[in-house]
Amino acid sequence: MITFTTCKRWPLPGKALQLVCQSLAARGLATECVPWQEMDYQRLAQTQVLLPLAAWDYSESPEAFAQWLKGAVEQGVGVLNAPELIQWNMNKRYLLDLAEQGVKTIPTRFLNKADPAELKAVLSDGGWDDVVIKPACGQSGNGVQRYSVKALTPPMLTEQSFNQGWIVQPFMPEIQQVGEMSLCFLWGAYSHAVKRMPAKGEWRANSQYAAAVSRFMPDDDTINTVQHILQQLPNATAYARVDGLLTRSGFVLSELELIEPAMFLDLLPALWKPSLRGWRVLWGNNKGNVPRGTAETDRPLGSLMLRNSGWP
Repeated sequence: MITFTTCKRWPLPGKALQLVCQSLAARGLATECVPWQEMDYQRLAQTQVLLPLAAWDYSESPEAFAQWLKGAVEQGVGVLNAPELIQWNMNKRYLLDLAEQGVKTIPTRFLNKADPAELKAVLSDGGWDDVVIKPACGQSGNGVQRYSVKALTPPMLTEQSFNQGWIVQPFMPEIQQVGEMSLCFLWGAYSHAVKRMPAKGEWRANSQYAAAVSRFMPDDDTINTVQHILQQLPNATAYARVDGLLTRSGFVLSELELIEPAMFLDLLPALWKPSLRGWRVLWGNNKGNVPRGTAETDRPLGSLMLRNSGWP
């Protein structure tokens, strides 16, 4: 059984995930979509591979999600992406790790708590007067704020809702001028990309803020830059979405989505014809059947591999 975890708040899979399930079913592979909160030990025992592609509320209870993930691994369930990679990606402090490795990211500072004095010191140190403040563990633009030093009141940093710290970044005008680019990769290979353009008067490129999504064709330099970013990760990826801005100095990483990214597969009908042209679904039940370099090479677990071989 291949299990795609959803969540209690949004238990039903989205259109893109439904297409994935239909494609796997056409190849005779059993799938289910279950909220991660309902994946108890009995259900885990029936699962060979777990993908948290629709766990859209894990940031509301990150400790519980991490504990549940640990329990799945201890029960011998294969998890994609690698559990270590998922836990690393749960907190946006990973941007600091990548910056230390030479990855060009939006300059990022970390706040351990909602302290106005600490925020003021960060802005002064960075020479920033217009910043974006994000929960370090957050999803879908929830809790994200824009703050100017000219504001009369400090931003509302609610520790009761977001207790994993905050990151502070300078506001990048490119987000409103040209939008945010999202490049999608399967098993480290470039698959497709979209541009997410904020709505008029808006600066957030999330779907809940009515961002317009359109197909985007990055040049080779951009693709190579993003592939280099993925090569810096502590584990190889089965799936990844890399979000960033195209600036005068090239691609700048804004966020890395390795847990529950929208891959926008529903916008690419050519990939979902009945013949499944362009997709190969490989199913391995032992260590020998799992390709080297994947997230599962170090454990004898089943592995679901979706490879895009025909895009565009």
